[in-house]
Formats: sequence, structure tokens, C-alpha cells
Amino acid sequence: MKVGPDRDVDHNSVLLSARLWWVGLLSLLTGMVIGIAGYTTWFVQKSESHNSPKLRLQVPPDDVLNNLAKALNGLYGSDGTYPRLNCGPCGPFALEFQQAWNHRFMDRVHLSYIMTADHTHCYHVLLKLPDGRYYDGGNGVMHASQAVSLYPNSVIDDRSEFDLQLLHHRTGGLNRPYPLCPNYDHDTVRTLIIRHLDGT
Repeated sequence: MKVGPDRDVDHNSVLLSARLWWVGLLSLLTGMVIGIAGYTTWFVQKSESHNSPKLRLQVPPDDVLNNLAKALNGLYGSDGTYPRLNCGPCGPFALEFQQAWNHRFMDRVHLSYIMTADHTHCYHVLLKLPDGRYYDGGNGVMHASQAVSLYPNSVIDDRSEFDLQLLHHRTGGLNRPYPLCPNYDHDTVRTLIIRHLDGT
């Protein structure tokens, strides 16, 4: 009867099984480490996103928004009746303001339109603030009654969903000449908006 070789085979099988067990354990631990690292990266990125400017809870007070309007009126002036910023480029301004605000604050603003009573003509584009009041770069913060009083027999059309095509249609385009506000400049307006919203 041969005993030695069989014992060698059994011993080798035990060693092979042990090695496979350790390889499996090592693979499991490696997977856990990778998983933990991935989760940590995700958690850090998520935390950073929650600390990003667009998730600020504290919105600017009225004086910040009204000071922005004063700065814009100082730059573009008035035609004698209306702020020049509201005489054509109210649409581009509203779009710039909406994008800057919604990138920074949890409570969003939406575009609104002052329309004729039959909704066939758009007088003005402005923004609806989170508290239900309205804002434009020429008049500052307003209640709804103040906004519609600027244009006789008008109504406000609030749009909670952003529609760029509608904005283009109702304003006649966002990059056209503005005879009553000929020196309107997108970059200058964007800089002023950001400077005031960021308090810099």
C-alpha cells in the first residue's frame, strides 16, 4: 500500500485550497477598499455640491436688488418715461439675471411677461421672485399691482417652466439692436448682476 504519495496529494490540495481562500479574501478586501474609496469620493463631491453657491438659502435683501437697478439706470439712463434697460433689452437682462440667481440660490426665480389683456403682445419681461413679488433691472423690486400699472390694460403671464423659444418669440430675439438702449452690453450687465448677487 502506497501511503506517501497520497499524503503528498492531500497536502498539496490543502495548500491549494488555502491559497485560493486567501486570494478570494484579498479580492474581497480589495473590492471593499475600492467601494469605500468610491463612496468617499461621491460623498465629498455631493457635500461640495451642497455647499456650492447655487444652493444658498439666504437670498439677497431688497436693497441689493434695488442697488443693482440703480447701477443699471446709472449706466443706461431713461428715455424720459421708462428706464432704457426696459426699452428692448429687458429680455436679455431677465435671462442673465435668472441664470445667475438660479445658479446661486435654492429658491428660484422665474421669467414673467407683462402682456396685453388678449395675450397677443408682450410689453415687458421681468422676473418673479421667490416671495411672489417681481423684479426688473430698471424699476427694482415691485408688487404685481405696481408692475401692471406700468402698462395700461395689461396682465402678467407667469412661467414657472423655462421656455427659451417663447422668450425669443416674445422679445423679437435676444441679440438684436436696441435703438432706445444702443449701448446695452451683455458682458457688462452680467458682471454687474454677479457682483451684486455675490456682494463683491
